[in-house]
Amino acid sequence: MTSKPFQVTNLTKNSSSITARYGHCSLVSGYKMYIYGGKGKDGSYLNDLWEYNWNLKSWSKIGNTIASYKKCSMAYFN
Repeated sequence: MTSKPFQVTNLTKNSSSITARYGHCSLVSGYKMYIYGGKGKDGSYLNDLWEYNWNLKSWSKIGNTIASYKKCSMAYFN
């Protein structure tokens, strides 16, 4: 087993960036990370899905669900 050192990357906030949240679901696949839902700073439930590309160092909004959920989980099938 090999390991790579942990590296911190500072991101620049722009209009197409994900908002601060907690209690969200996340999934990493290859060079992408997906974040869904959670609660915003004001405590409201979020219903958006975002993708972070580690190579491009950028966020892309994938879309919204009709409703926001208090609990969530994610699964990946390849």
